[in-house]
Amino acid sequence: MITLLVVIGAVVVAGGIAFLVNRRGPDAPSTPRFAAPQQLDRADFDDPSRPWLLALFSSSTCLSCHDARSMLSEVTFGSVVVQDLPVETDKPIHDRYGVDAVPIVVLADRDGVVRWSWLGAPPPEAVRDALLDAGIITPDDGTAVDFP
Repeated sequence: MITLLVVIGAVVVAGGIAFLVNRRGPDAPSTPRFAAPQQLDRADFDDPSRPWLLALFSSSTCLSCHDARSMLSEVTFGSVVVQDLPVETDKPIHDRYGVDAVPIVVLADRDGVVRWSWLGAPPPEAVRDALLDAGIITPDDGTAVDFP
């Protein structure tokens, strides 16, 4: 009889623990790290009257930033303003948009909506595809865009 009471007691305790564990709420959602901004205020950047902004959030000490800077300097379309934003001189903009890693490249439209972004130095093909998708270049001249 005592054994039966001990077993029933153990089942009740285990059931109570299981109830408490299952009652616990879900884990907090994870916070994304190193995310690119999704919306920009074009007034914060050069020539907001142009339809497109290709912005590079960078650092002068970052080798990948140097590679991205070299490649983006080849983008010379009249509808696109290319702007390099080194953290050493443009820290307020990095802070405003929550940029905590470099390089980050974003392509934003006239309204500041980020249509494409890349964390790290993007390969030339990715930039070419972004320009194609945005309609900045056409498939005919897209293959003529040569990046170093």
